[in-house]
Amino acid sequence: MIVFALTLIFSGIAGAQDKPKTGVVDLKILPPAVLNAFKTAYPHAVITGAAKETENNVTVYEVESVDGQINRDLLYTADGKATEIEESTASENLPAPVKQTLAKDYPGAKVLKAEILTKAGVKSFELSLQVKDKTMGVTINPQGKIMEKAGEEVEAKEKEEEEKEKDEEKEEEEDAPGYHLLNKIVIGGEGGWDYLALEPGSRLLYVSHGNVFEVVNVDTGAKFESIPDLKGVHGVAFAPDRGRGYISNGRGNSVSVFDLKTRKVMEEISIAPGQNPDSIMYDAASGRVFTFNGRTANATAIDAATNKVVGTVEIGGKPEFAVTDGQGLVFVNNEDKSEIVSFDAKTLEVKKRWSIAPGEGPSGLAVDLKNKRLFSVCDKVLVVSDFEAGKVVATVEIGPGPDAVRYDPGTGLVFASCGGDGTLAVVRQESADKYSLIETVPTARGGRTMELDLKTHNVFVTCAEYGPAPAPTKEQPRPRPTVVPNSFKVLVLGK
Repeated sequence: MIVFALTLIFSGIAGAQDKPKTGVVDLKILPPAVLNAFKTAYPHAVITGAAKETENNVTVYEVESVDGQINRDLLYTADGKATEIEESTASENLPAPVKQTLAKDYPGAKVLKAEILTKAGVKSFELSLQVKDKTMGVTINPQGKIMEKAGEEVEAKEKEEEEKEKDEEKEEEEDAPGYHLLNKIVIGGEGGWDYLALEPGSRLLYVSHGNVFEVVNVDTGAKFESIPDLKGVHGVAFAPDRGRGYISNGRGNSVSVFDLKTRKVMEEISIAPGQNPDSIMYDAASGRVFTFNGRTANATAIDAATNKVVGTVEIGGKPEFAVTDGQGLVFVNNEDKSEIVSFDAKTLEVKKRWSIAPGEGPSGLAVDLKNKRLFSVCDKVLVVSDFEAGKVVATVEIGPGPDAVRYDPGTGLVFASCGGDGTLAVVRQESADKYSLIETVPTARGGRTMELDLKTHNVFVTCAEYGPAPAPTKEQPRPRPTVVPNSFKVLVLGK
């Protein structure tokens, strides 16, 4: 027997798993018969691409997939019959006659690519070889007979194909849809809602809803047991270094402390004299939790080590969302005076105040720590501030009724959820002081609160369906529309 010795070097698809294509694969273009046939034949494979092609009046469907270490492309007819299968393989898995032919006709060759092609029931092995400084292409049948071969032109052809693929990928990126609806996570139930927050590291999204906090896995959409028996919840803050979470009870004038692992409430902290806590945050630098109290226009500081109230900060107006610079300086929107207030998390001393005109009544707040910028959302305008200088540096026109804003340092995008017209404003950061609105994405009526997943760059917006408004009364001359029961949901938006 001739000893076979080939060095295996895969440049993409032979014996090594390519990274799946990013984006959402549109499986709707595949007929049910095709999809069922594929899933039956390859139950563990992941579809990474799907396409419909017509040539000479014959329509076929292409399915690209990854199955463990195997990349597989198939062509199907509409009735689910596979007419062509191409899958990667490793050189050690080639039949002995193929190995012997390679050793004999191409001694010292390196296998760059190896694929098994099955067409009309006939199998062959398509190989790309490097022989010294030349690239060769050869097709060999299972018996070791060379069916087709090419010389140096293979290298030029492959380079040409690579350039073509790069051009096509660039065109796809340019033509790819922007942010759009990917999924709906239906939660149901009744009651209003406010903030939602993604717990770092757990992939769990906490969604305020009436007197409970709903908990869902953002990757699977699975619902976990909710945190019940709360009192008009608004927000949640996570203290991962202490294994605890903190919930603001707007109607209870209190904070519920829960275990991050079990999600069971451990205790309830009164924030008196603070009333109507709304936004809540944890500052790791000081080890303190802060509630921002709408009715008393102040902030309450809680020592996370003891869960005791340790002081109060006078905001001078209704505080809304707040963020930290990570070094013990807290920033909060003052809705009543359309300003940002900063204070020291340890001394509780107010350090600075500045107007965010032309913005009025700011609600959501986000921070860009690298460029030292704050993003405040007001009705129809996003206001960008330099938090070191304490001044406005840019404004961007957005939709009405925003209540939340998030900044993505990985993409340089700023998102604002605008409940007034049911849109998501997507703003690009051109530089620290230059911003432009690049997309206005439809969401849903009332979709005013949101969260951002920094891992996937997806955005989550909470909303519900609405029925007719009740008849006006003397006490309620302008009643709000009623929420349709069990229609509460989380919209997942991404690229």
